[in-house]
Amino acid sequence: MFDLLILVAAKYLFIAIPLLAFAYWLRSPLPTKKYLVVLGVLVGISALAVGRLIAHFYFDPRPFVTHHITPLIPHEPDNGFPSDHTLLSATIAAVVTTCSLPMGAGLWVLTAIVGIARIVAGLHTPLDVGGSVVIATALTIVAHALLRRSFVSPCSRSSQKTAAESKSRPTQ
Repeated sequence: MFDLLILVAAKYLFIAIPLLAFAYWLRSPLPTKKYLVVLGVLVGISALAVGRLIAHFYFDPRPFVTHHITPLIPHEPDNGFPSDHTLLSATIAAVVTTCSLPMGAGLWVLTAIVGIARIVAGLHTPLDVGGSVVIATALTIVAHALLRRSFVSPCSRSSQKTAAESKSRPTQ
């Protein structure tokens, strides 16, 4: 039973994270939607590029190769750094956190479960998973700091209310 839970979390749980983020996005006001799309695309492409660049220079063999064990999920014995599943999950969690701490926290919990399950399944080391989280978080912090200057409080409830109120006021 434990193996089944690890298998599901390691192989499939990461799919729930973009689905939940998309549901949050659908319910968000238009300025937040725009901001999340721009931030998500920027950070997503950057995270993929940085992850590939680092993997080109740093090779971390997968644990099932170095420990001579059979992984819970069959996998090629390629570079384990960074964990792509965790990188995707952490990128989405970090981006959503910029606009919603509660939703972001929930996505971070799921991201942690994905990462831990990938370690327990023998596919990644803690360095692979932790590196993915650091890459996603650092890129999101930098992109958010740069982008929020171009957007007028895209995630602020008060600015959303103010924008809605200004639309309903008659012009003088």
